[in-house]
Amino acid sequence: MARRSQIVVKFSDEVALPTALSRHPILEWHEREWAALLAELPGRLVATPLFGSVSRVELDTLVRVAKIRSEQAHEDYRPPKFENYLWLNYESLAHPDMEPNERDAHHDKAAEFIVESISKWADVAHCYERLEDETPALKRASAPITFAAPNTDPEHPLQAHLQSAPAGLGAKAMWQYEGANGAGQHFVDIERGWNLAHKDLLNAAGQPRVTQDRRNGGVRSRKAADVAHGTSVLGIVCASHNAINTIGLVPALESMQVLSYISGTGDTSTADTIMRAAANQIANSIDERRVSMSVRPTTVILIEAHARLRNSSFYFPVEIYPETFAAIELATQAGITVIEPAGNGRVPGSRDEPLDRFSVDLDEIQSYVGRATGAKAQLRSLNPSTERRPETRPERGAALTQLAPYRDSGAIIVGAATYIASGRGKWTRLLESNYGTRVDCFAAGERVITLNDRGGNATEFSGTSSASAIIAGAALMLQGIAQANRGAPLAPRKLRAALKDVASGTPSVTPSTDKIGVMPNLPKVAEKYAAAP
Repeated sequence: MARRSQIVVKFSDEVALPTALSRHPILEWHEREWAALLAELPGRLVATPLFGSVSRVELDTLVRVAKIRSEQAHEDYRPPKFENYLWLNYESLAHPDMEPNERDAHHDKAAEFIVESISKWADVAHCYERLEDETPALKRASAPITFAAPNTDPEHPLQAHLQSAPAGLGAKAMWQYEGANGAGQHFVDIERGWNLAHKDLLNAAGQPRVTQDRRNGGVRSRKAADVAHGTSVLGIVCASHNAINTIGLVPALESMQVLSYISGTGDTSTADTIMRAAANQIANSIDERRVSMSVRPTTVILIEAHARLRNSSFYFPVEIYPETFAAIELATQAGITVIEPAGNGRVPGSRDEPLDRFSVDLDEIQSYVGRATGAKAQLRSLNPSTERRPETRPERGAALTQLAPYRDSGAIIVGAATYIASGRGKWTRLLESNYGTRVDCFAAGERVITLNDRGGNATEFSGTSSASAIIAGAALMLQGIAQANRGAPLAPRKLRAALKDVASGTPSVTPSTDKIGVMPNLPKVAEKYAAAP
Protein backbone atom coordinates (compact mmCIF):
# COMPACT_ATOMS: atom_id res chain seq x y z
CA MET A 1 0.00 0.00 0.00
CA ALA A 2 1.38 3.41 -0.99
CA ARG A 3 1.99 6.21 1.49
CA ARG A 4 2.23 9.90 0.72
CA SER A 5 4.30 12.75 2.13
CA GLN A 6 4.09 16.48 1.54
CA ILE A 7 7.35 18.43 1.39
CA VAL A 8 7.76 22.19 1.09
CA VAL A 9 10.75 23.72 -0.71
CA LYS A 10 11.45 27.45 -0.60
CA PHE A 11 14.23 28.80 -2.80
CA SER A 12 16.03 31.90 -1.54
CA ASP A 13 14.48 35.21 -2.49
CA GLU A 14 17.70 36.11 -4.31
CA VAL A 15 17.02 33.31 -6.79
CA ALA A 16 15.10 34.19 -9.95
CA LEU A 17 13.50 30.95 -11.04
CA PRO A 18 13.01 30.46 -14.78
CA THR A 19 9.51 31.17 -16.06
CA ALA A 20 9.28 27.60 -17.32
CA LEU A 21 9.27 26.39 -13.73
CA SER A 22 5.55 27.12 -13.54
CA ARG A 23 5.08 23.82 -15.33
CA HIS A 24 7.98 21.62 -14.20
CA PRO A 25 9.77 23.12 -11.19
CA ILE A 26 13.27 21.86 -10.39
CA LEU A 27 13.44 19.72 -13.54
CA GLU A 28 15.00 22.57 -15.49
CA TRP A 29 16.63 24.41 -12.59
CA HIS A 30 18.34 21.47 -10.85
CA GLU A 31 18.06 18.90 -13.59
CA ARG A 32 21.13 16.87 -12.65
CA GLU A 33 20.46 16.84 -8.89
CA TRP A 34 16.79 16.07 -9.48
CA ALA A 35 17.60 13.11 -11.72
CA ALA A 36 20.04 11.74 -9.15
CA LEU A 37 17.43 12.11 -6.42
CA LEU A 38 14.75 10.29 -8.41
CA ALA A 39 17.15 7.45 -9.17
CA GLU A 40 17.51 6.76 -5.45
CA LEU A 41 13.82 6.82 -4.59
CA PRO A 42 11.52 3.79 -4.39
CA GLY A 43 8.50 5.78 -5.42
CA ARG A 44 7.08 8.78 -7.27
CA LEU A 45 8.03 12.41 -6.61
CA VAL A 46 6.11 15.27 -8.25
CA ALA A 47 6.86 18.99 -7.90
CA THR A 48 4.36 21.82 -8.46
CA PRO A 49 4.13 25.50 -7.43
CA LEU A 50 2.87 25.68 -3.84
CA PHE A 51 0.67 28.71 -4.51
CA GLY A 52 -0.74 27.24 -7.70
CA SER A 53 -4.37 28.30 -7.31
CA VAL A 54 -3.66 32.00 -7.86
CA SER A 55 -2.43 33.51 -11.10
CA ARG A 56 0.70 35.62 -11.31
CA VAL A 57 -1.50 38.68 -11.87
CA GLU A 58 -3.54 37.93 -8.73
CA LEU A 59 -0.42 37.32 -6.68
CA ASP A 60 1.24 40.53 -7.91
CA THR A 61 -1.95 42.45 -7.14
CA LEU A 62 -2.11 41.11 -3.59
CA VAL A 63 1.52 42.02 -2.98
CA ARG A 64 1.04 45.53 -4.42
CA VAL A 65 -2.01 46.16 -2.23
CA ALA A 66 -0.15 44.86 0.84
CA LYS A 67 2.84 47.10 0.18
CA ILE A 68 0.65 50.17 -0.34
CA ARG A 69 -1.24 49.55 2.90
CA SER A 70 2.04 48.89 4.72
CA GLU A 71 3.43 52.22 3.56
CA GLN A 72 0.23 54.01 4.59
CA ALA A 73 0.55 52.48 8.07
CA HIS A 74 4.27 53.38 8.21
CA GLU A 75 5.19 49.71 8.37
CA ASP A 76 7.89 47.84 6.49
CA TYR A 77 6.27 44.79 4.92
CA ARG A 78 8.76 42.72 2.98
CA PRO A 79 6.99 39.78 1.33
CA PRO A 80 8.89 36.67 0.34
CA LYS A 81 9.00 35.57 -3.26
CA PHE A 82 5.87 33.45 -3.25
CA GLU A 83 6.73 32.02 -6.65
CA ASN A 84 9.84 30.47 -5.07
CA TYR A 85 7.72 28.11 -2.95
CA LEU A 86 7.38 24.59 -4.34
CA TRP A 87 5.23 21.68 -3.24
CA LEU A 88 6.61 18.14 -3.48
CA ASN A 89 4.34 15.12 -3.27
CA TYR A 90 6.15 11.87 -2.59
CA GLU A 91 4.35 8.53 -2.94
CA SER A 92 6.36 5.51 -1.83
CA LEU A 93 6.05 2.07 -3.36
CA ALA A 94 6.85 -0.64 -0.84
CA HIS A 95 7.02 -4.37 -1.46
CA PRO A 96 3.60 -5.97 -0.81
CA ASP A 97 5.18 -8.55 1.52
CA MET A 98 6.40 -5.87 3.91
CA GLU A 99 4.78 -5.58 7.32
CA PRO A 100 3.00 -2.25 8.00
CA ASN A 101 5.72 -1.03 10.37
CA GLU A 102 8.36 -1.91 7.77
CA ARG A 103 6.47 0.04 5.10
CA ASP A 104 6.22 3.06 7.39
CA ALA A 105 9.92 2.97 8.21
CA HIS A 106 10.73 2.50 4.52
CA HIS A 107 8.62 5.53 3.59
CA ASP A 108 9.87 7.77 6.40
CA LYS A 109 13.48 7.03 5.49
CA ALA A 110 12.85 7.98 1.86
CA ALA A 111 11.05 11.21 2.82
CA GLU A 112 13.91 12.16 5.14
CA PHE A 113 16.37 11.45 2.32
CA ILE A 114 14.46 13.82 0.01
CA VAL A 115 14.50 16.62 2.57
CA GLU A 116 18.17 16.15 3.46
CA SER A 117 19.20 15.99 -0.21
CA ILE A 118 17.36 19.14 -1.27
CA SER A 119 18.44 20.98 1.89
CA LYS A 120 22.03 20.71 0.62
CA TRP A 121 21.26 22.83 -2.43
CA ALA A 122 22.84 26.22 -1.83
CA ASP A 123 19.88 28.19 -3.19
CA VAL A 124 17.28 26.51 -0.94
CA ALA A 125 16.15 28.58 2.06
CA HIS A 126 13.66 26.12 3.56
CA CYS A 127 12.96 22.44 3.00
CA TYR A 128 10.82 20.41 5.34
CA GLU A 129 8.26 17.64 5.42
CA ARG A 130 4.99 18.77 6.86
CA LEU A 131 2.07 16.78 8.20
CA GLU A 132 -1.34 17.71 6.91
CA ASP A 133 -3.37 20.22 8.88
CA GLU A 134 -6.46 18.86 10.58
CA THR A 135 -9.91 20.13 11.42
CA PRO A 136 -10.28 19.82 15.21
CA ALA A 137 -12.36 16.86 16.35
CA LEU A 138 -15.97 17.61 17.17
CA LYS A 139 -17.23 16.49 20.56
CA ARG A 140 -20.73 15.05 20.47
CA ALA A 141 -22.97 15.48 23.49
CA SER A 142 -23.89 12.23 25.21
CA ALA A 143 -27.45 13.54 25.46
CA PRO A 144 -28.02 16.16 22.73
CA ILE A 145 -29.81 19.28 23.93
CA THR A 146 -33.08 20.17 22.22
CA PHE A 147 -35.07 23.36 22.39
CA ALA A 148 -37.80 23.53 24.98
CA ALA A 149 -40.15 24.80 22.27
CA PRO A 150 -38.73 23.61 18.93
CA ASN A 151 -39.15 25.70 15.80
CA THR A 152 -40.49 28.77 17.58
CA ASP A 153 -37.56 30.76 18.93
CA PRO A 154 -34.40 31.27 16.88
CA GLU A 155 -32.88 33.37 19.66
CA HIS A 156 -33.18 30.73 22.35
CA PRO A 157 -31.46 31.43 25.68
CA LEU A 158 -29.35 28.30 25.24
CA GLN A 159 -27.12 30.36 22.93
CA ALA A 160 -25.22 31.72 25.91
CA HIS A 161 -22.51 33.34 23.79
CA LEU A 162 -25.11 35.86 22.56
CA GLN A 163 -26.02 36.99 26.08
CA SER A 164 -24.60 39.88 28.07
CA ALA A 165 -21.24 39.69 29.83
CA PRO A 166 -19.85 37.93 31.70
CA ALA A 167 -21.56 34.82 30.28
CA GLY A 168 -21.55 36.09 26.70
CA LEU A 169 -20.27 38.78 24.36
CA GLY A 170 -23.34 41.01 24.59
CA ALA A 171 -24.24 40.39 20.95
CA LYS A 172 -28.02 40.52 21.39
CA ALA A 173 -27.76 44.02 22.82
CA MET A 174 -25.87 45.13 19.71
CA TRP A 175 -28.44 44.05 17.09
CA GLN A 176 -30.33 47.31 17.63
CA TYR A 177 -27.47 49.19 15.95
CA GLU A 178 -26.98 49.65 12.24
CA GLY A 179 -24.44 47.28 10.74
CA ALA A 180 -24.44 44.90 13.72
CA ASN A 181 -26.12 42.19 11.65
CA GLY A 182 -23.05 42.06 9.37
CA ALA A 183 -24.49 44.04 6.49
CA GLY A 184 -21.83 44.84 3.90
CA GLN A 185 -19.31 42.37 5.33
CA HIS A 186 -17.78 39.26 3.75
CA PHE A 187 -16.98 35.98 5.50
CA VAL A 188 -14.79 33.06 4.39
CA ASP A 189 -14.52 29.75 6.26
CA ILE A 190 -11.56 27.46 5.47
CA GLU A 191 -11.86 23.84 6.61
CA ARG A 192 -12.98 20.46 5.18
CA GLY A 193 -16.74 20.02 4.98
CA TRP A 194 -20.19 21.57 5.51
CA ASN A 195 -23.87 20.96 4.92
CA LEU A 196 -24.57 24.04 2.82
CA ALA A 197 -28.16 22.86 2.27
CA HIS A 198 -28.99 23.11 5.99
CA LYS A 199 -32.40 24.77 6.24
CA ASP A 200 -31.01 27.45 8.56
CA LEU A 201 -28.38 28.39 5.95
CA LEU A 202 -30.87 28.98 3.13
CA ASN A 203 -32.30 32.25 1.87
CA ALA A 204 -35.99 33.11 1.63
CA ALA A 205 -36.17 31.40 -1.75
CA GLY A 206 -34.81 28.18 -0.30
CA GLN A 207 -31.38 28.50 -1.95
CA PRO A 208 -28.02 28.16 -0.14
CA ARG A 209 -26.69 31.47 1.13
CA VAL A 210 -23.16 30.06 1.40
CA THR A 211 -21.13 29.22 -1.72
CA GLN A 212 -18.02 27.08 -2.19
CA ASP A 213 -15.04 28.20 -4.27
CA ARG A 214 -13.24 25.20 -5.78
CA ARG A 215 -10.54 27.06 -7.71
CA ASN A 216 -7.91 25.90 -5.22
CA GLY A 217 -8.77 22.30 -6.13
CA GLY A 218 -10.49 21.82 -2.78
CA VAL A 219 -12.95 18.97 -2.37
CA ARG A 220 -15.75 19.07 0.18
CA SER A 221 -15.33 16.23 2.66
CA ARG A 222 -18.27 13.89 3.12
CA LYS A 223 -17.01 12.55 6.45
CA ALA A 224 -19.67 13.06 9.10
CA ALA A 225 -17.26 14.70 11.55
CA ASP A 226 -16.02 17.20 8.94
CA VAL A 227 -19.55 18.06 7.77
CA ALA A 228 -20.72 18.48 11.36
CA HIS A 229 -17.76 20.70 12.23
CA GLY A 230 -18.18 23.08 9.30
CA THR A 231 -21.96 23.31 9.70
CA SER A 232 -21.55 24.15 13.38
CA VAL A 233 -19.08 26.92 12.52
CA LEU A 234 -21.44 28.45 9.95
CA GLY A 235 -24.28 28.24 12.45
CA ILE A 236 -22.37 30.30 15.00
CA VAL A 237 -21.37 32.95 12.50
CA CYS A 238 -24.24 33.33 10.05
CA ALA A 239 -27.28 31.08 10.70
CA SER A 240 -30.39 32.81 9.34
CA HIS A 241 -32.70 34.95 11.47
CA ASN A 242 -35.91 32.99 10.97
CA ALA A 243 -38.31 30.77 12.86
CA ILE A 244 -36.10 27.69 13.09
CA ASN A 245 -33.07 26.53 15.03
CA THR A 246 -30.45 29.07 16.12
CA ILE A 247 -29.35 32.48 14.92
CA GLY A 248 -25.86 33.49 13.87
CA LEU A 249 -23.99 36.44 15.30
CA VAL A 250 -24.18 38.18 11.90
CA PRO A 251 -27.11 36.74 9.91
CA ALA A 252 -27.16 39.45 7.21
CA LEU A 253 -23.66 39.23 5.72
CA GLU A 254 -23.21 40.40 2.16
CA SER A 255 -21.37 37.22 1.18
CA MET A 256 -20.43 33.89 2.76
CA GLN A 257 -17.92 31.61 1.09
CA VAL A 258 -16.24 28.35 2.05
CA LEU A 259 -13.05 26.73 0.75
CA SER A 260 -11.80 23.23 1.49
CA TYR A 261 -8.08 22.78 2.06
CA ILE A 262 -8.10 19.11 0.99
CA SER A 263 -7.74 18.03 -2.64
CA GLY A 264 -9.19 15.05 -4.46
CA THR A 265 -5.99 13.10 -3.73
CA GLY A 266 -6.22 13.84 -0.02
CA ASP A 267 -3.37 16.37 0.01
CA THR A 268 -3.80 19.52 2.06
CA SER A 269 -2.51 23.01 1.38
CA THR A 270 -3.87 25.46 3.87
CA ALA A 271 -1.44 28.14 2.67
CA ASP A 272 -2.60 27.99 -0.95
CA THR A 273 -6.23 27.97 0.19
CA ILE A 274 -5.65 31.13 2.24
CA MET A 275 -4.02 32.74 -0.78
CA ARG A 276 -6.99 31.80 -2.98
CA ALA A 277 -9.44 33.21 -0.44
CA ALA A 278 -7.47 36.46 -0.20
CA ALA A 279 -7.27 36.81 -3.98
CA ASN A 280 -11.05 36.34 -4.23
CA GLN A 281 -11.73 39.18 -1.85
CA ILE A 282 -9.08 41.69 -2.81
CA ALA A 283 -9.97 41.48 -6.51
CA ASN A 284 -13.27 43.18 -5.75
CA SER A 285 -11.39 46.24 -4.52
CA ILE A 286 -8.96 46.63 -7.42
CA ASP A 287 -9.40 48.97 -10.34
CA GLU A 288 -8.27 47.30 -13.57
CA ARG A 289 -5.87 50.16 -14.28
CA ARG A 290 -4.40 50.70 -10.84
CA VAL A 291 -4.50 49.53 -7.24
CA SER A 292 -6.93 51.53 -5.16
CA MET A 293 -5.21 53.47 -2.37
CA SER A 294 -8.23 52.96 -0.10
CA VAL A 295 -8.89 49.23 -0.17
CA ARG A 296 -11.46 48.56 2.54
CA PRO A 297 -10.92 45.60 4.87
CA THR A 298 -14.46 44.20 4.75
CA THR A 299 -13.49 40.51 4.82
CA VAL A 300 -12.86 38.08 7.67
CA ILE A 301 -11.17 34.76 6.87
CA LEU A 302 -11.58 32.06 9.52
CA ILE A 303 -9.09 29.16 9.38
CA GLU A 304 -10.74 26.23 11.15
CA ALA A 305 -7.65 24.02 11.33
CA HIS A 306 -4.63 23.36 13.49
CA ALA A 307 -1.21 22.01 12.54
CA ARG A 308 0.69 18.85 13.43
CA LEU A 309 4.45 18.43 13.51
CA ARG A 310 6.36 15.21 13.03
CA ASN A 311 7.50 13.66 16.32
CA SER A 312 5.23 15.89 18.38
CA SER A 313 2.08 14.89 20.26
CA PHE A 314 0.48 18.32 20.13
CA TYR A 315 -1.44 20.57 17.77
CA PHE A 316 -0.28 24.12 17.01
CA PRO A 317 -1.61 27.22 15.25
CA VAL A 318 -1.29 26.67 11.49
CA GLU A 319 1.06 29.64 11.09
CA ILE A 320 3.88 27.66 12.70
CA TYR A 321 4.71 26.50 9.16
CA PRO A 322 6.58 29.20 7.15
CA GLU A 323 4.45 28.96 4.00
CA THR A 324 1.20 29.31 5.95
CA PHE A 325 2.62 32.21 7.95
CA ALA A 326 3.59 33.95 4.69
CA ALA A 327 0.08 33.55 3.26
CA ILE A 328 -1.58 34.85 6.43
CA GLU A 329 0.80 37.81 6.66
CA LEU A 330 0.11 38.77 3.04
CA ALA A 331 -3.65 38.62 3.64
CA THR A 332 -3.56 40.79 6.76
CA GLN A 333 -1.16 43.29 5.17
CA ALA A 334 -3.58 43.52 2.24
CA GLY A 335 -6.35 44.54 4.64
CA ILE A 336 -8.07 41.21 5.29
CA THR A 337 -8.73 40.04 8.84
CA VAL A 338 -7.57 36.47 9.53
CA ILE A 339 -8.72 34.50 12.57
CA GLU A 340 -6.85 31.39 13.66
CA PRO A 341 -7.43 28.91 16.51
CA ALA A 342 -4.67 28.54 19.07
CA GLY A 343 -5.10 24.77 18.69
CA ASN A 344 -6.57 22.00 20.79
CA GLY A 345 -3.43 20.78 22.54
CA ARG A 346 -2.66 17.08 22.65
CA VAL A 347 -3.30 14.83 19.65
CA PRO A 348 -5.99 12.29 20.67
CA GLY A 349 -4.51 8.90 21.53
CA SER A 350 -0.91 10.09 21.86
CA ARG A 351 1.01 8.59 24.76
CA ASP A 352 4.13 10.75 24.88
CA GLU A 353 5.23 12.11 28.23
CA PRO A 354 4.17 14.03 30.16
CA LEU A 355 0.72 12.43 30.03
CA ASP A 356 -0.75 15.12 32.29
CA ARG A 357 0.05 17.80 29.72
CA PHE A 358 -3.07 18.55 27.70
CA SER A 359 -2.15 21.76 25.89
CA VAL A 360 0.76 23.90 24.74
CA ASP A 361 2.17 27.10 26.21
CA LEU A 362 3.10 28.82 22.96
CA ASP A 363 5.70 30.87 24.84
CA GLU A 364 7.58 27.60 25.43
CA ILE A 365 6.99 26.14 22.00
CA GLN A 366 10.60 25.04 21.52
CA SER A 367 10.15 22.33 24.14
CA TYR A 368 7.23 20.82 22.22
CA VAL A 369 8.30 20.74 18.59
CA GLY A 370 10.75 17.87 19.04
CA ARG A 371 13.01 16.86 16.16
CA ALA A 372 12.63 18.56 12.81
CA THR A 373 13.07 16.61 9.60
CA GLY A 374 15.98 18.19 7.76
CA ALA A 375 18.25 21.13 8.36
CA LYS A 376 16.11 23.93 6.99
CA ALA A 377 12.71 23.63 8.62
CA GLN A 378 12.71 27.10 10.25
CA LEU A 379 9.35 26.74 11.98
CA ARG A 380 7.94 30.06 13.16
CA SER A 381 8.27 31.09 16.79
CA LEU A 382 4.99 32.02 18.48
CA ASN A 383 6.63 33.80 21.41
CA PRO A 384 6.78 37.60 20.91
CA SER A 385 9.80 37.82 23.25
CA THR A 386 11.94 36.10 20.58
CA GLU A 387 11.34 38.87 18.04
CA ARG A 388 14.90 40.19 18.21
CA ARG A 389 16.65 36.85 18.59
CA PRO A 390 19.22 36.25 15.83
CA GLU A 391 17.97 33.79 13.22
CA THR A 392 19.95 30.57 13.32
CA ARG A 393 19.56 27.21 11.64
CA PRO A 394 19.85 23.94 13.55
CA GLU A 395 22.48 21.40 12.69
CA ARG A 396 21.28 18.67 10.34
CA GLY A 397 19.36 16.01 12.25
CA ALA A 398 19.72 17.82 15.58
CA ALA A 399 16.87 18.78 17.86
CA LEU A 400 15.20 21.98 16.73
CA THR A 401 16.13 24.20 19.66
CA GLN A 402 16.18 27.46 17.70
CA LEU A 403 13.09 28.52 15.80
CA ALA A 404 13.00 31.32 13.28
CA PRO A 405 12.62 34.59 15.22
CA TYR A 406 9.12 35.78 15.99
CA ARG A 407 7.28 37.92 13.48
CA ASP A 408 3.69 39.05 13.78
CA SER A 409 1.49 37.55 11.05
CA GLY A 410 -1.29 39.98 11.93
CA ALA A 411 -3.76 37.15 12.57
CA ILE A 412 -6.09 37.09 15.56
CA ILE A 413 -5.24 33.93 17.55
CA VAL A 414 -8.07 32.62 19.71
CA GLY A 415 -8.07 30.49 22.85
CA ALA A 416 -10.98 28.68 24.49
CA ALA A 417 -12.45 28.86 27.98
CA THR A 418 -15.15 27.26 30.08
CA TYR A 419 -17.69 29.20 32.14
CA ILE A 420 -18.23 28.65 35.85
CA ALA A 421 -21.69 30.03 36.49
CA SER A 422 -21.60 30.00 40.30
CA GLY A 423 -21.26 33.33 42.09
CA ARG A 424 -20.75 36.19 39.67
CA GLY A 425 -19.66 33.89 36.89
CA LYS A 426 -16.06 33.30 35.91
CA TRP A 427 -14.13 32.02 32.90
CA THR A 428 -11.18 29.65 33.14
CA ARG A 429 -9.00 28.35 30.33
CA LEU A 430 -10.25 25.13 28.77
CA LEU A 431 -7.84 22.34 29.61
CA GLU A 432 -7.33 21.45 25.93
CA SER A 433 -6.80 25.02 24.71
CA ASN A 434 -3.30 26.17 23.82
CA TYR A 435 -2.27 29.43 25.47
CA GLY A 436 0.49 32.02 25.61
CA THR A 437 1.37 35.66 25.10
CA ARG A 438 0.50 35.42 21.39
CA VAL A 439 -3.11 34.37 22.11
CA ASP A 440 -5.16 37.53 21.65
CA CYS A 441 -8.59 36.71 23.06
CA PHE A 442 -10.91 33.88 24.01
CA ALA A 443 -14.51 32.74 23.75
CA ALA A 444 -16.60 29.80 24.88
CA GLY A 445 -15.01 26.40 24.27
CA GLU A 446 -17.73 24.22 25.80
CA ARG A 447 -21.48 23.75 25.41
CA VAL A 448 -21.85 26.18 22.52
CA ILE A 449 -25.26 25.73 20.90
CA THR A 450 -25.32 25.88 17.12
CA LEU A 451 -26.46 23.92 14.04
CA ASN A 452 -25.85 20.23 13.51
CA ASP A 453 -24.97 18.50 10.24
CA ARG A 454 -28.35 16.82 9.81
CA GLY A 455 -30.40 19.98 9.38
CA GLY A 456 -32.21 19.55 12.68
CA ASN A 457 -31.90 20.84 16.22
CA ALA A 458 -28.81 22.40 17.70
CA THR A 459 -25.87 20.45 19.09
CA GLU A 460 -23.03 21.21 21.45
CA PHE A 461 -19.83 22.53 19.89
CA SER A 462 -16.51 22.98 21.65
CA GLY A 463 -12.78 23.71 21.72
CA THR A 464 -10.85 26.45 19.99
CA SER A 465 -13.10 25.75 16.99
CA SER A 466 -16.23 27.13 18.66
CA ALA A 467 -14.22 29.93 20.26
CA SER A 468 -12.70 31.02 16.94
CA ALA A 469 -16.08 30.96 15.20
CA ILE A 470 -17.56 33.17 17.93
CA ILE A 471 -14.69 35.65 17.60
CA ALA A 472 -15.11 35.64 13.81
CA GLY A 473 -18.76 36.60 14.28
CA ALA A 474 -17.79 39.28 16.79
CA ALA A 475 -15.22 40.69 14.37
CA LEU A 476 -17.77 40.88 11.55
CA MET A 477 -20.29 42.56 13.85
CA LEU A 478 -17.76 45.22 14.88
CA GLN A 479 -16.77 45.79 11.27
CA GLY A 480 -20.39 46.27 10.25
CA ILE A 481 -20.96 48.77 13.05
CA ALA A 482 -17.73 50.62 12.25
CA GLN A 483 -18.59 50.82 8.56
CA ALA A 484 -22.08 52.14 9.33
CA ASN A 485 -20.84 54.72 11.85
CA ARG A 486 -17.35 55.64 10.68
CA GLY A 487 -17.72 55.10 6.95
CA ALA A 488 -15.11 52.34 6.88
CA PRO A 489 -14.35 49.19 8.85
CA LEU A 490 -11.30 48.90 11.07
CA ALA A 491 -7.93 47.83 9.68
CA PRO A 492 -6.99 44.27 10.71
CA ARG A 493 -4.51 45.28 13.42
CA LYS A 494 -6.90 47.90 14.81
CA LEU A 495 -9.67 45.31 14.90
CA ARG A 496 -7.36 42.90 16.72
CA ALA A 497 -6.48 45.61 19.23
CA ALA A 498 -10.19 46.17 19.84
CA LEU A 499 -10.97 42.50 20.39
CA LYS A 500 -8.05 42.01 22.81
CA ASP A 501 -8.51 45.29 24.71
CA VAL A 502 -8.28 44.38 28.38
CA ALA A 503 -10.30 47.40 29.47
CA SER A 504 -13.19 46.46 27.17
CA GLY A 505 -13.23 42.70 27.72
CA THR A 506 -14.15 40.03 30.23
CA PRO A 507 -11.02 38.51 31.81
CA SER A 508 -10.49 34.90 32.80
CA VAL A 509 -10.30 34.09 36.49
CA THR A 510 -6.46 33.94 36.52
CA PRO A 511 -5.16 35.91 33.52
CA SER A 512 -1.48 35.50 34.41
CA THR A 513 -1.64 31.70 34.18
CA ASP A 514 -4.57 31.22 31.79
CA LYS A 515 -2.74 33.37 29.18
CA ILE A 516 -5.67 33.53 26.72
CA GLY A 517 -6.39 37.25 26.79
CA VAL A 518 -9.94 38.51 27.34
CA MET A 519 -13.36 37.76 25.89
CA PRO A 520 -14.64 40.84 24.03
CA ASN A 521 -17.58 42.63 25.62
CA LEU A 522 -19.11 43.95 22.41
CA PRO A 523 -21.07 46.93 23.79
CA LYS A 524 -17.90 48.30 25.40
CA VAL A 525 -15.70 47.48 22.42
CA ALA A 526 -18.10 49.03 19.91
CA GLU A 527 -18.45 52.22 21.93
CA LYS A 528 -14.68 52.63 22.14
CA TYR A 529 -13.61 51.53 18.66
CA ALA A 530 -16.56 51.45 16.24
CA ALA A 531 -18.60 54.54 17.10
CA ALA A 532 -18.48 57.63 14.91
CA PRO A 533 -15.29 59.65 15.54
